[in-house]
Amino acid sequence: MLGGAAVSTAALGQAYTVTDLNMTNAYGINNNGQVCGSTLNYRPGRWTNGIVLDLGTFGGSEGYADKINDSGHVCGAADLSNGNRVAFFYDGSLHNLGTLGGTESDGRALNNSGIIVGGAWTGGNALFRPFRYQNSQMVDLGSFGGTYSAAEGINDFGVIVGWSDYNNVSSRRAFRYENNQMVDLGTLGGISVANDINNGGRITGYSENAQGRARAFVYTNNQMYNLGVLPGENTSYADAINNKNQIVGRSGGDVATIYQPTGPKNLNDFIAPNSGWNLRRAQDINDSGQIVGLAYKNGQNRAFLLTPIQLQLANPVPGLPGQNNTFTISACTPGRRVYLTYSLQAGSTNIETYCYGVSLDLRQPVVAGSAVANGNGVAMFVGFTPNAAAGRTVRYQALELDSCRKTNRVDWTY
Repeated sequence: MLGGAAVSTAALGQAYTVTDLNMTNAYGINNNGQVCGSTLNYRPGRWTNGIVLDLGTFGGSEGYADKINDSGHVCGAADLSNGNRVAFFYDGSLHNLGTLGGTESDGRALNNSGIIVGGAWTGGNALFRPFRYQNSQMVDLGSFGGTYSAAEGINDFGVIVGWSDYNNVSSRRAFRYENNQMVDLGTLGGISVANDINNGGRITGYSENAQGRARAFVYTNNQMYNLGVLPGENTSYADAINNKNQIVGRSGGDVATIYQPTGPKNLNDFIAPNSGWNLRRAQDINDSGQIVGLAYKNGQNRAFLLTPIQLQLANPVPGLPGQNNTFTISACTPGRRVYLTYSLQAGSTNIETYCYGVSLDLRQPVVAGSAVANGNGVAMFVGFTPNAAAGRTVRYQALELDSCRKTNRVDWTY
């Protein structure tokens, strides 16, 4: 047990609080906010409410925890006393999952049923193959014919994704595995790798384009879509997707990135400036939008947890018909534009064209206008409310498009 409380930092108008997890890396987060990764001693670790639990090894010195499910169970890889590293499952005790006959293996993902996937060497270390571990048995999932293959993700329906070579590394292709069949997902022009799949069947990863540059992708409706690259960077990678279709990864020389339909966003732009944090890799995201990964903090490798801050919409002032009314939105990102919408009906409107995983709590919303947040993260919109609104209830909600954060809904009767 590694002691010490986690430190959370926030500033006015920032999109996320940042929590120092007191670990060297964070690879996975579940929907309860538990995190897994590497401890300060580079051993498998699980973080829960500020406490890091060392999960142990099989007699060796190091290892890592790769993914965690909603029960708090973890998979990863840990060293044996002879230095070889093997896949493990942790459910309160550390279980050695073995190999496919070779010397090493690693667990890369698990679902809420406890099915684990990863990669393992076959006898004589001749082939590195994807596996599924279920009912105390490790099963070889096959390949496209090459030497190297691995499974990287699995959803709660048991659909598996990963990558496999055909006859050499340059022919590496992303795959989806279901009904005992491995399907090639294609490419954007070069190699491709699938890293994660959500319960809706959307897959994310990266593929090289025709120029050999890696590009993050999302695969949906049997098609691979290029998610783009941050300005000034040459490559992008997607590592995780949640059940709201929000995607995270990295760009170029290790810049933590969140991908939206409007383009990739640098997560460093949404935390407090001069905080000492340099977010390098966003490696997982849960359904609440919390993100974990690897960062530099004051020159050292540290694991981080980002927690979204909700925008706050206040009641209109003076809140009377036939007058100008002022709407104040706080906790915005300084310098970012915020859009105020309204409707006479409550409901839900999906805005995935602009923001993955976000729905406004209005039916058929109309944009009233927009305002840019000041240095304190406050945006103010002034608009005239006609006399015809008297006695009617109007519902308001605001959205910051860059961070894809919405406010509470305000129902106001004039």
